[in-house]
Amino acid sequence: MTNVLIPIYEYFIGIAMRINLDEVKYITETSLTIRGTRRRTTVPKEIVDHFGFNDGDKIRWILFRDDRLVIVPTKSEVTPETA
Repeated sequence: MTNVLIPIYEYFIGIAMRINLDEVKYITETSLTIRGTRRRTTVPKEIVDHFGFNDGDKIRWILFRDDRLVIVPTKSEVTPETA
């Protein structure tokens, strides 16, 4: 088992987390672009391909009280017609 300490938001809040690299499929960083009231980031091609994202698909951002951030693809609503 390979563990590595990864700094998260080190400049802002000094948090680090231990990650088992054997469980990691892909890791990268992207930049945030801020123009007026608009905020944008790029979803890496590897992530788009893995989840099969299409234009207009939704991504959910979950911020925990301890400043952990989780980003997950949203699932389509399950209806009796699609179940």
